[in-house]
Amino acid sequence: MSDQTQITILLLVALGLFVSGRLRQDLIAFSALCAAGLLGLVPHETLFSGFGHPAVVSVAMVLIFSKTLQIGGVLDPLVERLSASPLGPRRLTFVLTLTATGLSAFMNNVGALALVLPISLEIAARRDINPARFLIPVAFGSILGGLCTLIGTPPNLILSNLRAGLPGGKPFGMFEFAPVGAMVAVTGALWSAFVAGRLFSGRETEPSEPEVDPSRSGSLDYVVPVGCRIEGRSPASLRFHTRAGVDILGIVRARGPVTNPLEDTVVRAGDRLVLHGDFDRTAEVAQTYGLLPLERQGLRLTKPRTPWAAPLCLAMALLLTTLGVFPIQLSLALFLPVLVLARSLTMRQLYEAIDWSTIVLLASLLPLGQALVDTGAADSLSETLATQLAGEAAWVALLAVFATTTALTNVLNNAATAAVMAPVVLPLAEPLNVSTDALLMTVALGASCAFLTPIAHQNNLLVMGPGRYRPVDFLRAGWPITLWTGLVGVPTIVWLFG
Repeated sequence: MSDQTQITILLLVALGLFVSGRLRQDLIAFSALCAAGLLGLVPHETLFSGFGHPAVVSVAMVLIFSKTLQIGGVLDPLVERLSASPLGPRRLTFVLTLTATGLSAFMNNVGALALVLPISLEIAARRDINPARFLIPVAFGSILGGLCTLIGTPPNLILSNLRAGLPGGKPFGMFEFAPVGAMVAVTGALWSAFVAGRLFSGRETEPSEPEVDPSRSGSLDYVVPVGCRIEGRSPASLRFHTRAGVDILGIVRARGPVTNPLEDTVVRAGDRLVLHGDFDRTAEVAQTYGLLPLERQGLRLTKPRTPWAAPLCLAMALLLTTLGVFPIQLSLALFLPVLVLARSLTMRQLYEAIDWSTIVLLASLLPLGQALVDTGAADSLSETLATQLAGEAAWVALLAVFATTTALTNVLNNAATAAVMAPVVLPLAEPLNVSTDALLMTVALGASCAFLTPIAHQNNLLVMGPGRYRPVDFLRAGWPITLWTGLVGVPTIVWLFG
């Protein structure tokens, strides 16, 4: 069996396991990488080179800065103004969506949603508005904002580094994605706020909390993100009460409170947990285990002494990259010691800020993507696509690349999709007479169109429980914005990058 056939079969098996959802994505990717090493498809000397890949390092740096901004309290004045806003539901949805969009351009998508999600729920409670009206638009906005900058989302960093590895290539600039991304993000935010939000405005507000003793105080709600330390475990095995005096009063899912015996219920990503106990201890438990708050009361244990350090360091790092002085991973890394010395975050918080499942996933898939190129499998797949698209206009070819990438990202992962698709589409440049930049931008656009399923992006899962959404709701709200992104973004790419 040829190397081309082996790598193709290996990736198809991995893709099937990804779609099944029975195993963690990082475990599948790492196992596939080890299998590629055993088969000799990836040289042993470079088998784990992905862990030092500039794109992987850049993602880790962005996660750390996002966490620092999140815990620093710099955005508290904005939070207070939004909470007290007198705007009507439609305009308020747009403001919340646009806020998430703007934040996610310069920080991790999940971090941006983590800031806006509690505000959205608080406003919904104050105004007696169903939170379903806010949450899908806010989640979609937090995904769209990443399209605007180099550091906005992992696919942009991956594709930028692949571009640098091409003959005579160099990384994308900090705002080189902005002409396409900003147009799509702003129009997408408008759609999400004024159209998608109205799809759920007629739903009656239902109580989402399990029945608990109303006389008990100190209850706070948290959501379980993908890859959280308690995912796959039961309350009985966690022993929060023994360790910190914190009780899990209930678990709420999209269809309502869990009615099975609580102690034996396995916690899933997207679950909403009702924790009761001392506010400080509850917040400490949430921080230790990686839970995201759905309420803002009493959640910040300690406020950094220098909250200005994080935005100042981030601005200086972006300036160094924009001026071409240093690549993005070095620019960000230079300021990490400053953040620690300025006590903007502790070393423990620094390490906890890194989503290691994402790092392992990316570091495993990048060598596999290179193996597609080295074995000739990428060229074979590209020749098949080129034959099918021969004679078509550039925008038709790019629209096909966009559709393929979008379909893959909605069942896989945006970063994984970029790592797999880029080696396949780059050889299409010459036969289809389009630039490599146009192809890379199209992959970036499609990889971020994770709107059709709740598993397409972590942010979709995070709002599914609090918004009481069904899986079909993401399809209803997501297909028009996906179609609009393709119809607006692809012609813009053809016009700008040809």
